[in-house]
Amino acid sequence: MKHTPTSHRATRYRTFFATCAALSLAAHAETAPVFEPQPDFYQVISGQVNRLNARSGGYTPLGPNNQSYNAAGYNPLDGYVYAWGRYAPYKNQLIRIHGDGTVQALGASKPNDATSPETSYYAADMDRSGNLWVRSNKLDGGSALIKINVDSNTYDIVRFSGASAAGVADLVYQEIDGRAYFFGARHQRLFVWDVEARSVRRVDVSNLPEGRTTYGAAYTDKNGSLFVSSNKGGVYQILNFTTDSPRAVYLLDSAVTNNNDGWSIPEEESPIIIPENQPPAITMGESATTDLPGACISMSLNISDEGLPLDGDGLSIKWTQESGPGVAKFSRDHRATTDISFSTDGDYVIRVCASDGQYEVSEDFNVSVSGDDVTSISTYAVSDDEYRQARRVWAQVKEQLNCRREGTPLEQEKLGFDPEDFHLEQDSEVVITLIYDGGTYRNTLGWYDAAAPESYTTIWTDASTGPNLPLRQGAMASLGILPAGTDLRFHLKQDGARGGKLMIHQDAERNPEGMEHVAGRLFTELNEERPLILAFEDWEYGKTDLDYNDVIFQIHIRPVSLGTTQYDNVIDGAPGIHSNRQARGVEQHLRRIGIARADFEHIGQLYYMPSETITLSMVEDRSSMKFDLCVYDHGAIDHLDPSSLEYRVAAASSAISLMDDRSSDIGSTTSFNPTAHGLSGKTVGFFIVPNNTVSTFLRNPWRYTPKGQGDRTKRQPLFTLNGANPGLSDQFLSFKGNGGTVFAIEDHSRHEDPYLPESGDVSDSTFDDIIIHFSSILKPAGNFDTGYRSGSPDPTTKFIEDDGHSASDAKVSCF
Repeated sequence: MKHTPTSHRATRYRTFFATCAALSLAAHAETAPVFEPQPDFYQVISGQVNRLNARSGGYTPLGPNNQSYNAAGYNPLDGYVYAWGRYAPYKNQLIRIHGDGTVQALGASKPNDATSPETSYYAADMDRSGNLWVRSNKLDGGSALIKINVDSNTYDIVRFSGASAAGVADLVYQEIDGRAYFFGARHQRLFVWDVEARSVRRVDVSNLPEGRTTYGAAYTDKNGSLFVSSNKGGVYQILNFTTDSPRAVYLLDSAVTNNNDGWSIPEEESPIIIPENQPPAITMGESATTDLPGACISMSLNISDEGLPLDGDGLSIKWTQESGPGVAKFSRDHRATTDISFSTDGDYVIRVCASDGQYEVSEDFNVSVSGDDVTSISTYAVSDDEYRQARRVWAQVKEQLNCRREGTPLEQEKLGFDPEDFHLEQDSEVVITLIYDGGTYRNTLGWYDAAAPESYTTIWTDASTGPNLPLRQGAMASLGILPAGTDLRFHLKQDGARGGKLMIHQDAERNPEGMEHVAGRLFTELNEERPLILAFEDWEYGKTDLDYNDVIFQIHIRPVSLGTTQYDNVIDGAPGIHSNRQARGVEQHLRRIGIARADFEHIGQLYYMPSETITLSMVEDRSSMKFDLCVYDHGAIDHLDPSSLEYRVAAASSAISLMDDRSSDIGSTTSFNPTAHGLSGKTVGFFIVPNNTVSTFLRNPWRYTPKGQGDRTKRQPLFTLNGANPGLSDQFLSFKGNGGTVFAIEDHSRHEDPYLPESGDVSDSTFDDIIIHFSSILKPAGNFDTGYRSGSPDPTTKFIEDDGHSASDAKVSCF
């Protein structure tokens, strides 16, 4: 079928129609700015209109936030967007959205010859004649459309036979061979409304993500393309959507949202450039492996592909057994999720391969079986969140490096780096995320202090990504906690994994010919949230292609504080606070338990959770505020900056409440089974929500501040991990001994921000507001105690050639 091009008459007389529309709406408002023609997408996220730059993936807010409407479409006749009001003050009214993001109510629509049920509208688009077509789940099972003439504000109900289209969250209007259609996606299906035939059909779409997925925004362009945006993140183009075998192509990342709508200007060229084919991605979600009874596990991976190349059958998956003393049996050897049983004890290697017809990638899992039970499983794979983060940053960096503009040299001002960005003002954990590997060499990546340039530390012996190579986009490594005053620098050893010796440094003066080998000024100073990126060129002077995309990584510098201690010299050279408020104070409680000495105190902030059931006892409760004490899996979110709201929300979202002060008092006990909650052996953190519960915090977490802005019901959670607390302040004292662990907790934020003062009580730093005793020793984890300043082990040191088979001793553990 052939797409009908946009009418030249509509374009020629656009000013005329805009004038007519303005006259007919004169009773409602004066003339407002229209949407200027441009190829970007518009996406409404929780009421905020944004322009989505489909080339970089960046968002630009437009106008004020307004959560009162949905079901929007662009009108090519007058340049405005029309939508339906969902909530006050626009409930059940037609509204007009202007080019500056402002909104004008046009009143309730009137029926021409039928009465529409009063119902919420979820999806819409405009045709080319000034009609907004909207649908609701409550009308004919979601298949009927309501056709609203935005000039007269009157409507007709248009009913369709065929498939139920409930749940389709946005529509795209197309004219194909002179015939009108609407398209919308849900889960792995495309729904097609044939306006002339008054019928709806649905067809499966290959390469859309598995599972329940809402596509709350949809777009088109001058070429009649179809794009849909997932509420879980990701913009897809649906190719061959007029046939019975459409296929989706992943194009770029987008915001994750529960409230989403979108439109585009169909007269404009496509904002998308079909990217080069990339290998499929195998990543691991939070519950990638589940232990089943006997020698059996369930593997549930995230295996995705952008849908290229366009020919062939698309993504295929295959599980195989590579080695082992017995037989590994797969319940479904061609799916991302499968149960695997093992016939006898021993060590196995199982492999999953994913192929798009051009590239094949694989991931090996090393499984140990003992006593008719799977005891461990390890892999190189990264989490889905880490991979998504790397892809999101790479979309931004490509624009900075001119990767989409053939032959355009990198601007000189982007070369080099700003030394201040790499100077540590305070003790900080430095975390590296691999964003992209575009080189042909298998380079070694390391770091050094500019004050001691001959002392190198290797991060990855083989910093290579791709099919059957040791790392994936999103691979992370911690350099440990580095001391204040460190001037951080990085280097490559060209082809070091295959014996190369040439050293390439971040400091140009240390390179052959003094060549600048890094691009480190990729984002403007105006962007306060700009990522700190280094993009290395790995070819030496005279041979380089100067693309600066050979090894690209992001540097997260996370200031840390070892915090406060009760006793002297627990932190070398630091005095303790010696809190002692008589019988109910920290000191006296520690004496009763028999651990009132410095050698029982520790500065751990994260902990390894044991497998046995733990009994918690409330030893003291002097706080005037009720609280919720929670535990969470830090390892599942350690790619997030602890100081960010994103980290606090992620921690709270997965948290398990251990003790709620509303139902507990001094002397109360409660039991917790880590194994039953999947936390046995995990690295965990703890927090309290002062004067609130974790569920209430999650309703509006952005409103929670250190002191609650004078409102005690909106106090920020306080963590054992100092980096997640206001001002990196310690809120927990920790002691272990005599078979147990004690937390002494300060319930008021100890941080006073002179630039953002809040009313409210000032902390007295006595740490005896809440004292909790655990019946088990919680072993400290992380870089805060004996492992201070030690980094992550290198998982690539024993990677053999390109087959991906031989794993390193340093593995990422799934159990």
